[in-house]
Amino acid sequence: MNRLIYHIEFLLHEHNCVIVPDLGGFVINAIQSNRDDSNLLNPPSCELVFNRDLIHNDGLLAQSYMKTYDLSFERAMWRIQNEVVELKQILRDKSCLDLDKLGSFALTDDNRFTYTPGSFVRPEFFGLGAIKIQELATVDKTIPITVTETSRGWAYKKIGFTAAAAAAIILFMFVLPVSDTAIERQTANISYETKWFRPKQSVINTKPSQTNVEANDLLDVESESLIAANETEIPSVEMSVADIDQSTYYIIMGVFKGDKSASKLIATLKEEGFNAANWLERPDRFDVYSASFNVEKEAEAYLKEVHNKFPKHNDAWILKR
Repeated sequence: MNRLIYHIEFLLHEHNCVIVPDLGGFVINAIQSNRDDSNLLNPPSCELVFNRDLIHNDGLLAQSYMKTYDLSFERAMWRIQNEVVELKQILRDKSCLDLDKLGSFALTDDNRFTYTPGSFVRPEFFGLGAIKIQELATVDKTIPITVTETSRGWAYKKIGFTAAAAAAIILFMFVLPVSDTAIERQTANISYETKWFRPKQSVINTKPSQTNVEANDLLDVESESLIAANETEIPSVEMSVADIDQSTYYIIMGVFKGDKSASKLIATLKEEGFNAANWLERPDRFDVYSASFNVEKEAEAYLKEVHNKFPKHNDAWILKR
């Protein structure tokens, strides 16, 4: 009989129901964590109940016997039946039967037996205890709150510390080196920059453009020219910087953060016939242009011709400097 109790308790650690043939089934009911009226938070637990109507043999208890004692199914069932008969005989003789942690059976006057749960606990619920939740103290709004000079000074110091930390983070972001990645191209056809946002002087690239360009390093430029350079060579326009105050209109083909990507685009543009391709070095960026003009209408006519003959440069735009 003790062996039967041992197997039932062991199986209940992993299974929610263990059926004992000709006796009934032990069932685990899980209880979720809950909070009662006294602000006591109870942990999750389990309740063990017995259902005498569960008499169908599911083979779970027999399989445990087979694995433990190396028995066949028939031999395991024979042992279980004998132990169930022994259990019922003790219950008739003593009118009660102790099942250790599983609880106990008691025989009534009408030859029926009742079940009382024991102290069985599944491993995942072991050691969990209730927690007392303390209520938050309420603040009396009628009590005036006085701000002393000391607390006001400490508040000013906290604001100063916060501002200093924010300034340090912004400075750190500007000090870090910027990677050589391309900025998204402008989609507007014509864009003018007013003198309010214009730097004092733009630096024009004087370094020779790179001629060897690898296909995987090109940014937004196809490796094959749409039209041969000797067939669609666009006359270059020399830029005059003698008069600083005179406005110049640049046909911008791309904007980059690094000079390497800008040089690669210049080399590609020259292969396509834009012999005057160069760049304008501006704060934190390089504007690659294909030509420059002193007259706005000439620049607009040139941009329209670029859009018509080179569809892949349809996002080119005009920069007024």
